[in-house]
Amino acid sequence: MRLRLCGGRSYHWRSPHSQQVYHFRRRAAGIEITDGRDWEWLTSGTSARFDEEPVLGERLLGGGVSGSFDAAPAQRLLVCRGRGLGDVLLLIPALREWRRRYPESTVGVTVDRGYRRLFSGLGVVDDALDFQEAYTAAPWDVVVNLNYYAERSDDDTRLHRSEVFAHGLGLNTAGDLRLGYVVTDDDRARVDNRLRRGQRPLVVAQTHTSTEARDPSPEKIQEVLGALQRAGYRVAALGLTPHPVPDGVVNLQGCGMTLPDAAALLETADAVVGLDSGLTHLGNAVGANVIALFGPGEPALRVGGQPRCRPLQVHRWGGCDTPCRDYWRQQCKRRPRCLDEFPAELVVAAVGESLCQR
Repeated sequence: MRLRLCGGRSYHWRSPHSQQVYHFRRRAAGIEITDGRDWEWLTSGTSARFDEEPVLGERLLGGGVSGSFDAAPAQRLLVCRGRGLGDVLLLIPALREWRRRYPESTVGVTVDRGYRRLFSGLGVVDDALDFQEAYTAAPWDVVVNLNYYAERSDDDTRLHRSEVFAHGLGLNTAGDLRLGYVVTDDDRARVDNRLRRGQRPLVVAQTHTSTEARDPSPEKIQEVLGALQRAGYRVAALGLTPHPVPDGVVNLQGCGMTLPDAAALLETADAVVGLDSGLTHLGNAVGANVIALFGPGEPALRVGGQPRCRPLQVHRWGGCDTPCRDYWRQQCKRRPRCLDEFPAELVVAAVGESLCQR
């Protein structure tokens, strides 16, 4: 599809995803966009306004969306949210509430290709599409573009993100905040073969996120993993890129584990130690016992409403009375101090309490 610039200015951007340079000139013909991430960034992450060729459909946000469907409930709705595993999962409660309120509507969601599996079997959408498929299925009656929506909303500093997404859809609440993900028997079989049904209890620990502002140092992660081992747990380390781990830890970092495999692993674990990231939300979605480590972030705004999630707030070990919500104090410099100063035994105790309550 093509994007044509609206307005009286010209723009010149380099994509942070594909590194392609886009020259948009006023009154010029549209530019072909083939990368879904670039489309998301151009239409939502920049200040410019575009006409689309072909047109997806009428773009609405907030009350205009629900108002349209109150008048004609059987319309076709497309919800766009491409980035971030955690944010795509946190969209599920709002979509579930939409389905409850407008069961006659047809709902499509466009996400990164690798995240379409998240919606399989949940019944909250009719189709999970990638960028190109959404245009093939156009026109939609209403398009809700939630890319960058929550990040720019004033509500994001005081409301659960699922509630913020619900407001973007014109709903007054997301209702039930619990997440969901359907693990198949084939997924479980692959994980059983990889772990070979070894010693229990099994604790899966996340070693890093995609956002350095929410990461403990590699040294702190090694300390936590070692403390869990000494407490008698079998420990598996999970992350996209390899970080050093103590001897004896099952190292699943950087091994090409797919999203379904990761979900099955979290489901089969006796406990999951996660960070403020998508892996924690995936653990909540499969109903795992999750201990979620929060430093700068406010857990009530991300993991509230998850019945088996135990958030650990460690901001006081950084000298802060309240979470700074990623606005680092001067003493933190490159990395949040609180995520390096907390005692590893805090995590071990939380895991033990979580297992005792099962």
